[in-house]
Amino acid sequence: MAQVNLTWECTAFIARVAPPERFVRTEAWEDWDAGELLVTTDLIERGGKTTLTTNVLFPSREVRDAVLKAGMEHGVADGYDKLDEYLASVTTK
Repeated sequence: MAQVNLTWECTAFIARVAPPERFVRTEAWEDWDAGELLVTTDLIERGGKTTLTTNVLFPSREVRDAVLKAGMEHGVADGYDKLDEYLASVTTK
């Protein structure tokens, strides 16, 4: 698979924080008037391991489908891979 480097500007506002397990934010693209996304991130610890779960509520099915068609999930996955690498480098075992 060929690698494509894309950049875009996005504005995010933290809507709610419930430390240490949840934060909610809105996101909107600077160059695409698709409406705001509502992004909820939960951090759940069980047995000494933390699971991060992110849910995205799109303003419409069409916006969701456009985001999936654009392949943005690959960039998100790359970001999580980098987070895994960083956490492994700073975690003492």
